[in-house]
Amino acid sequence: MRSLQSDVLWPVDRPSTLSELDALNEHESLVTMGVAGHIGLLLLIVFCFAIAAQLLVGAPQ
Repeated sequence: MRSLQSDVLWPVDRPSTLSELDALNEHESLVTMGVAGHIGLLLLIVFCFAIAAQLLVGAPQ
């Protein structure tokens, strides 16, 4: 859910221009890519631990 603009200088009575809407959409996509990057990094770490565990289980004693 989006919060309202807390900036006092943001004019409420005029509609947003196309460039302002594009700037808001670009900001949202950057946040989404950041979250996707963090999830991808965590999945990579889990994958590395799984491979290490498989190698340790299959190692001769």
